[in-house]
Amino acid sequence: MKNILKLSCLGLITASLIACSKEDAKEVANNVAENPELNGKFQSECFGSDVLDFSYRETLEFAGNQFSQIRNYYSTDTCSNESLVGNLSVNGDFVIDADGLPDHPAGSIEIQFDEAEITPQSEDLASALSSVELCGIENFESGVTSEVPKKSSDNWTCPIRDFSSTVYGSYQLEGDELRLNKGGLEAMSTEVDERPKELGKASVYLRN
Repeated sequence: MKNILKLSCLGLITASLIACSKEDAKEVANNVAENPELNGKFQSECFGSDVLDFSYRETLEFAGNQFSQIRNYYSTDTCSNESLVGNLSVNGDFVIDADGLPDHPAGSIEIQFDEAEITPQSEDLASALSSVELCGIENFESGVTSEVPKKSSDNWTCPIRDFSSTVYGSYQLEGDELRLNKGGLEAMSTEVDERPKELGKASVYLRN
């Protein structure tokens, strides 16, 4: 069971990194209106597994023009703090325009990813990540944050190839509820003309 949990942790973290490895980076558009109401932290529900005692919860943080996505992983299916085994954070810049999508209830959002960090919070996960030298990082330590190299194309374990990718999506803020386009960050497009506009029922975050 412990080996299955290690593989599950590794698989989910790798899948999360893939979502941030989009190519053909574009510069973030200028002259886009900022929405000060978006500043703050927004937290998702707990996503658990029906098969394994495993779960994760995501936090989006907006501060000025800075953006962070923090995904915490747990060894139970309830996202309990005492079962935290590690986290992945992806950081960058963002710009929004509440009126950026004419004749549509959503606003436009653009996020440029600049860096990613991995922090195992258990010896088991640190050992599992070290054993495959994820992204060329040889020695993960529990409680120690490791920055993912911006150029890791020579390491087959790392799905991130080039940073500074800009993705385009949509959002809607109503009170303390933030809703992203269907599929969330992973479904945002690297092409502005292919920006997803449909808001997702599952891509909901509450102000924390």
